Amino acid sequence: MNGLESDFALVRDEGTRVVVGYGLTKIKKDNYEWFEVYLPTKQVQQITFGVIKAAIEADINADTVEQITKGFPYTVLHGEQAGTEVNVWLSKENQSDFHAMHQNADALTFPVKYKVGELEDGTAVFEEFANAEEMHAICTQTTQHVLACQQAGWDRKGAIDWSAYKALYPESANDEQPSEEEVE
Repeated sequence: MNGLESDFALVRDEGTRVVVGYGLTKIKKDNYEWFEVYLPTKQVQQITFGVIKAAIEADINADTVEQITKGFPYTVLHGEQAGTEVNVWLSKENQSDFHAMHQNADALTFPVKYKVGELEDGTAVFEEFANAEEMHAICTQTTQHVLACQQAGWDRKGAIDWSAYKALYPESANDEQPSEEEVE
């Protein structure tokens, strides 16, 4: 994160929604991405520091979950689809499956066939693990991916200068954060 730029409004009212800008990151040499979260004015009657902070953190959390779930690239080693690269879907259930495979790999009979993802056209992609070492390797890689995504989310939250928002809403800077239903 490069922080907030002075030419961007931190908070702006667009009538039907309030737009909260919270960061800028460099994508390429002169190409940046500005992060924003939108608060429908029908759902949030009063903008406070707590509402803003909760909305920003919820947005970062949602992005972190998306990166965990959809962002783990894997190249199939064996079987009909050897050499195919796919993003492994790491839902909570699949993370649990990989954890169970990691714990029980030494007791399995190999080869073991497991669906690791799908192609854009919906075709299922399978890996045929030849041995426990290969299974342990992908399980370790998925764990490392999850931890790296979580760390990146924590780093994004830690890079935010909350004082700029507290200066905009000083009367509410010490308020409790609203429930998730208020922020959505």
